[in-house]
Amino acid sequence: PDLTQMELRANIPSSAVVTPALAGIKDLSKPYPITVKAGNGDVREYIIQVRLVKSDKKEMMNFSIPSLGLKGINSGSDTIKLIVPPGYDQSLLKNVTPAFSLSSWASVNPDVDVARDFSKDVIYTVTAQDGSAKDITIVQTFPNILDYGFGLTNLMWKKSAAEASFTKGM
Repeated sequence: PDLTQMELRANIPSSAVVTPALAGIKDLSKPYPITVKAGNGDVREYIIQVRLVKSDKKEMMNFSIPSLGLKGINSGSDTIKLIVPPGYDQSLLKNVTPAFSLSSWASVNPDVDVARDFSKDVIYTVTAQDGSAKDITIVQTFPNILDYGFGLTNLMWKKSAAEASFTKGM
């Protein structure tokens, strides 16, 4: 954003007066002094200082290969498990374009429009707005087959009774 073209907004009591008025566009590229006079006559001076803070978020929020109907599960900060059914034709994964979303302001290399070979592990480098980066690996995983006809599943997380705050008798 352009700090010379900013709007200020504040919630103040109806009896208070701010000088200079907050309405309109302000130049906040340098300290901006204001005075607030309360209804009882008390006066306080403030200096508004603005600085841009770049995002350090570098996450791949979701992942899929829409053309094949395959989805990924984020299984940690640096791994996404691509769920592939047992016996899946691996040749179908050799030249496909994925779909994914990233944290706000983040970018990725290689670009999302680049077809990749997902029959093996694929590494993406996600770079945050602040320039920090991390590698995220897409790994192929097979769901577990459950007994009694429940279908295919994949363990997403596990928590012990103690971690879930269950006590004896609960």
